Amino acid sequence: FFGKFCPKCGTPVQKESESSNPIHQSPSTKESIENTQGKALLGFRSNKKWKKVISVCYLVFCGLFLLFCLTETRKGQVTVYDFILGKICWIILFFIFISPYIFLSNTELRSVLPLFKKAKKSKRAIGLTIVVVGSFVAFGVVNDLHSAPYKADMENHAFVVASSVGATCTRAGEIEYYCEYCGLIEIQEGKTLGHDMQEVSRIDACTSNGSILLACSRCTEKETLHTDPLGHDMKEIDRVEPTCTTKGSSVRKCHRCNATVSEPIEPLGHDMKEDSRLESAGDHNGTITYTCSRCSYQEIETTD
Repeated sequence: FFGKFCPKCGTPVQKESESSNPIHQSPSTKESIENTQGKALLGFRSNKKWKKVISVCYLVFCGLFLLFCLTETRKGQVTVYDFILGKICWIILFFIFISPYIFLSNTELRSVLPLFKKAKKSKRAIGLTIVVVGSFVAFGVVNDLHSAPYKADMENHAFVVASSVGATCTRAGEIEYYCEYCGLIEIQEGKTLGHDMQEVSRIDACTSNGSILLACSRCTEKETLHTDPLGHDMKEIDRVEPTCTTKGSSVRKCHRCNATVSEPIEPLGHDMKEDSRLESAGDHNGTITYTCSRCSYQEIETTD
């Protein structure tokens, strides 16, 4: 299967060319041609390690993709006819992936195909493009042969939840869905929850600004609010009642800051009431006696 190719130009070596082209008749060249027979695959011809690594990785990928193509199953009701067409479509896709190895490796197939048997890279690129485009056309034709129920089923996705990320106070949540039929992935975004601020502590002040510490119940977000002074909330704790002639006092205390205030109370003054009356007679004047209703103070008023 692997033919002989010139190690210098990569052109397939034909028997007639060996007698006509002097470079192909060289013993050292013939030995090189023989040594390249085991290195016909793309990436192994130059004997460079990095090319070999890339080639091996690509072959592994193609192998895994082929395994997926053969084992892939579509959920739902699928007829044998649609199942076979589906496998053919997958094989066409695999062929597209593996085509560089098939058509660019030093094989007998390459030596007989137009464009690929030429040493010019531009012609090989044109040939590979024709193969890939033709494969995609074949894929479209085969895929279009599916039955009508199958096509209708393909248009109606069967989404299931693949993963979900819960919403937070500042980040919107999202749910990832994937279709069990075609593998289409859709992401649905939600809304942020916003902070749920709860009062943690409070400091009130009578004469200065107070503060309220808020903390979110869902995250570590905190916020401090400033409040206006509340003013004193005074309650009377002691009282000295005033008399008619002396001042009293009232002592009040704020129950928030313990500030105390003592305020004087003005004297009440006498509350004079007529206590007795003596009418005048002859040469004697009359009198009216007034007595304070709160204390024993008296005043006597003389009348004619």
